[in-house]
Amino acid sequence: MNRDELSRQLEALVRDRQKVFDELIHLSASIHEIRRFVGNPFCYSDPDHPDEGAANYTRGSSHEVVLDTALRLRRMDAEISTLRSQLDP
Repeated sequence: MNRDELSRQLEALVRDRQKVFDELIHLSASIHEIRRFVGNPFCYSDPDHPDEGAANYTRGSSHEVVLDTALRLRRMDAEISTLRSQLDP
């Protein structure tokens, strides 16, 4: 792959990364709605709110909604780093 192709690939990947980052921000901002829909990943022995008790504990179910996007972002960051290192003189 020549330098121009690497540069175009890097530019496209950076644009795609921004879209994934924006998606992650949206998911983060929606975490309370996600938890209401998917479940509560936390439980407390003496909860302040009834839905935070052990009876409503759903393990990491709401984390899984965000995890795929976060891991995709991490993979894209690694790809960007690799491409940038290939483009460095």
